[in-house]
Amino acid sequence: MDSVKQIKVLRTKIDEIDHKILDLYQQRLETVVQIAQIKVDQGMDAEQPDRLLQIRQDRLNYIESSNIKTATLEKLITLFHDDAVAIQQVIIFRKSSA
Repeated sequence: MDSVKQIKVLRTKIDEIDHKILDLYQQRLETVVQIAQIKVDQGMDAEQPDRLLQIRQDRLNYIESSNIKTATLEKLITLFHDDAVAIQQVIIFRKSSA
């Protein structure tokens, strides 16, 4: 196989992996919504600072033996956490205003 075909095959593989990542992220967001609904029922705040610390430590431990850079992981954690909090705040606000 020539190098152009190899690159095309590998890029297709990356596209498939990206789609799986996006599907998993959608599942994550659906779970965030479920958590928000429980927080509404329990009168809890959207943001739980201790949880963010727990997530950071767990994910840093998880990538210890990988090629993922800590700075990249920190960006992902921030993105995931900020999205989760924003979604939960909207749900909690709507429920408390109703």
